[in-house]
Amino acid sequence: MEIGVPALQLNLKRLSSLLGSELSADEAAELASALGMSVEEISEESVKVEYNPNRPDFSHIVGVARAMKGLLGLELGAPRYKAAPAKITTRVEGSVRKVRPYIACAVVRGLRLEEYHLEELINAQEDLHWVVGRDRRRVAIGLHDLSKVVPPFTYKAVGLDEIRFIPLG
Repeated sequence: MEIGVPALQLNLKRLSSLLGSELSADEAAELASALGMSVEEISEESVKVEYNPNRPDFSHIVGVARAMKGLLGLELGAPRYKAAPAKITTRVEGSVRKVRPYIACAVVRGLRLEEYHLEELINAQEDLHWVVGRDRRRVAIGLHDLSKVVPPFTYKAVGLDEIRFIPLG
């Protein structure tokens, strides 16, 4: 059984924007290598890298940019996010305890997501499902547009014939 390595396409315009300065493909490849990534392909627009599954932050270009900023001495440490007390509740039924013994929920407000942001999130989500979640056997992540769902939420196990949902993307 061959075990794959997660890969990420680093768009140079996006990466340069996140770093705050223009980066050539060779410079991006050099930084990626210095961070322990394997450079697989280099083009004018992007650099494809493979990364260690022990670095889930590398599943998204923002995590890679953050690590590159640290390497370059531009910004050190992880950002600190402020959390407010929950105003939305999620009730977890016992029917999911065997499959999902733990659940965490978050509402992120004040973001304006463009189509490419959503694509990046979905790609990162899929890598995390595979690498961390063991093909969703251990961990599964759901992204939802809060304007299209109505709280409070209930998390429960249901039969396959009862499921209705349209995946993002």
